[in-house]
Amino acid sequence: PDLRGRTPISFGNGHTLGEKAGEEVHTITMQEMPLHNHLLKAKTDPVTTNIPTAANFLGQTAPNLVYSSQGQNFTTMNPGSLSNVGGNQAHTNMQPYLALNFCIALQGIFPSQT
Repeated sequence: PDLRGRTPISFGNGHTLGEKAGEEVHTITMQEMPLHNHLLKAKTDPVTTNIPTAANFLGQTAPNLVYSSQGQNFTTMNPGSLSNVGGNQAHTNMQPYLALNFCIALQGIFPSQT
């Protein structure tokens, strides 16, 4: 049997002889991701720039400006303004395998053919 990248398992209990399944890599989809939300905070301070950076926050609007670099007066927005994401759906998480029939010698290297 070709076991490259696979581990052997015994057939039976839902696995048929020669069955190959599992995956080496699984990228979690949005439906499989745990349900969660994201908080967005804005400020009541006047905005000072239109350039988004890690140090700037959404702020009180002014013509052509939306970000403030001031670090106070944060307000948590209504939770309904951002939706929850993730579907809490399960996914199979099995390493690659091949269902085999094992023959184990109890005495010697292999059982006698006679």
